[in-house]
Amino acid sequence: MSRRAPTFAARVLRPLLRVAARLGVAREALDLDPAIVHAVVASPDTRLPARHAIGAWESLARASGRRDVALLAAGDVTVDDLGVPGFIATRAETLADALGLHCHYFALLVSFLRFELTVERRVATLRCAYTLDRPPSHFAAEANVAVSARFLRDYGPPTMALRDVTFVHSLPDPGERALFEAFFGAPVRFGAAQDALSFDARWLSAGMRLRDAAVSRFLRGLADERLDALPSQSTLKARVREVVLRDPRAASAAHVAAQLAVSTRSLHRVLASEGVQFQDLVDGVRAEIARGLLRRSDQTIASIALVVGFSDTSAFHRAFRRWEGTSPSAYRRNAG
Repeated sequence: MSRRAPTFAARVLRPLLRVAARLGVAREALDLDPAIVHAVVASPDTRLPARHAIGAWESLARASGRRDVALLAAGDVTVDDLGVPGFIATRAETLADALGLHCHYFALLVSFLRFELTVERRVATLRCAYTLDRPPSHFAAEANVAVSARFLRDYGPPTMALRDVTFVHSLPDPGERALFEAFFGAPVRFGAAQDALSFDARWLSAGMRLRDAAVSRFLRGLADERLDALPSQSTLKARVREVVLRDPRAASAAHVAAQLAVSTRSLHRVLASEGVQFQDLVDGVRAEIARGLLRRSDQTIASIALVVGFSDTSAFHRAFRRWEGTSPSAYRRNAG
């Protein structure tokens, strides 16, 4: 059986898009298909192929001419960008609990990166372990460690400090080290054995700032359900959904079947055995994207219609009324 392709939740790209906008970098310069950008905005838990995350960091650095794009994005990250795993970790009782939960549930955000916590000689180390065929880009590696440091700074014990930070890749310009040490508040070494951060192990028993046992238990139940559902991505229904989410404009049965390397006949037959019809699945995805864009963006209804695969705005109006029982404009007013 072949290994499943590495994926990540679309919400992971939110800080990157915000930084691009702040630096005046057009979204087109990020080499992201418009359907990917819309998934980030309208359906943040959509699973996307790993190459989009890795390539977007490199494109942002190139287009902006900035070496510190990962640090800028980490400085802009919110707990909502981390989804359920982030909320769970912030509500944990102690830092040890928070990092344990972070490591356990991180697959809900990224399937090709694991965080591992080790303690040796009274020093705790949180390291990144990748399952990609090749190392991540320098900027992606920096973002992974920087976001972790930002999490510790904002939600960990109030007076906690890092001991040091390490990266596997080298730093092209040694003069840029000051940027990193200012962000992390600790010595930063490049050309090391691992992408990691370390701190005194005594902090592991300290309490988290937003600890809440009841909320933590509730969120862990929700996360367990989502984690259990991840393997179901191998069902044809889930794979079709991923293809349509990536580009709802090209959602014909022939196109989707070709993307999944199955015949159109097999596509319909297997979906029927899973209890769903192809067109119902496509309509559900299009409705999901449309609802998200109507709630969270200022795009015109005509533009949203094009995004979800309708060249005729009146046809989109009819379809949306069939899906939601109301018009797109009324839905937007009520959602606001």
